[in-house]
Amino acid sequence: MIKKFTNSNEQISLIFGGVILLAIYLTSYYNYLLFHTLAEFFSIIISSSIFLLFWNSQRWVNNSYFLLIAITFFFVGGLDLVHTMAYKGMGIFEGYSTNLATQLWIASCYLESLSFCLAPLLIGKNLRGRVIFGSYGVITSLLLGTIFYGPVFPICYVDGVGLTPFKIVSEYIISAIFLVSIILTWRKRHVFDQPIMRLNGKTSSVQKSDFQTRVQLIGFEVLLRWRHPRQGLLVAKQFISEAEEMGLMATIDKWVLRTACTQAKLWQINENSALQIAVNMSASMLQQKNLVSFVAETLRETQLTKGTLCLEISESIASKDIEVKATALQRLTHLLNIQITLDNFGSGNSSLSYLKDLPIHILKIDTSFVANIGQSSKDEAIVTTIIDLGHTLGLSIIAEGVETVAQLDFLSVHHCDIIQGNLLSPPISATEITTFLEKVSVKNVTP
Repeated sequence: MIKKFTNSNEQISLIFGGVILLAIYLTSYYNYLLFHTLAEFFSIIISSSIFLLFWNSQRWVNNSYFLLIAITFFFVGGLDLVHTMAYKGMGIFEGYSTNLATQLWIASCYLESLSFCLAPLLIGKNLRGRVIFGSYGVITSLLLGTIFYGPVFPICYVDGVGLTPFKIVSEYIISAIFLVSIILTWRKRHVFDQPIMRLNGKTSSVQKSDFQTRVQLIGFEVLLRWRHPRQGLLVAKQFISEAEEMGLMATIDKWVLRTACTQAKLWQINENSALQIAVNMSASMLQQKNLVSFVAETLRETQLTKGTLCLEISESIASKDIEVKATALQRLTHLLNIQITLDNFGSGNSSLSYLKDLPIHILKIDTSFVANIGQSSKDEAIVTTIIDLGHTLGLSIIAEGVETVAQLDFLSVHHCDIIQGNLLSPPISATEITTFLEKVSVKNVTP
């Protein structure tokens, strides 16, 4: 139903846009000045829309490229507006010739092309929006000053003669600059690939009697994937270190959390259930000073059902700066009712102090132990010890990487609360999950 509605809206938008473009074109047969004016105003509307879109995208994506392009189109749109008002026959700028409108157009094109050339070079830089905005304001004011009040900007059009060599050469130069900007952007294209190409889920379940009847879906864990243009689909460990070196983790973390919460809310609405969503937190995310406010804003905007977001931290991340992390995690749990999972428990430098100092709700047994159930008595002893320890502390236990019925039976006998792994489902896309949810009945279950 939603898909049909969306497609219908797209068709209406395309038809409406086509009618507007056709109407603008037909005005050229009636009055060329009117046609040119409408075309320029259409261009100004597009510039304004790009500015609003890219400027507001900072709430989701901290990308210096988008920031610079947003500011560029704000001032390019302003120059285009003055350029339109300067048309001979408009009667707004008395005493000026056709040269004025031509100069403004060339100035606008130079500003736009040079900005597009500069933007790829600033990717990954920490730009301050107000500083860039102010700088462009100064540049635009200087351009207008040289055109209106000083004989500095070269003449572009002479009445009775036509275009000057400067105007003609400038068009080639501007085209060359745009070509360079395309090459520079193409070389940086990996930055624009969606950090998550598949929002994957691992089903978690509670054991009862036989496998078909004892599995009950309670939620999903988000897995990070990147569809590389040459290497195909990459798992997180194949690109996270490079993303951290490039300073992209903050952007990826925000994108992941917003996308996950938005998708989870759609599932909750469609299934009328409080399905949980688990999101992994990187080390850089935990170090963000505005972590709590960002998570709170995300929950408020997506309207995710209270208590259904679970944030996971790995044991290796938890082992550093425990006091700082404890403060942030306590605020998340107390203020926002978020559950915290300690991931990969037992695989790193395990310390029981994590369980005492951090507000942990769930322990996730590392895959390496679960994989050896039925093969190693020591691993089985570790698994049962973790389950007993967690239950004694009032924590829920998740067994990760369950792939066989034998492992499921062992975990069920020892009262493991939740399982996830390929036995239930391999990682699947959000679309596949939606299709799956349409076929099954989901009950409200909390771990």
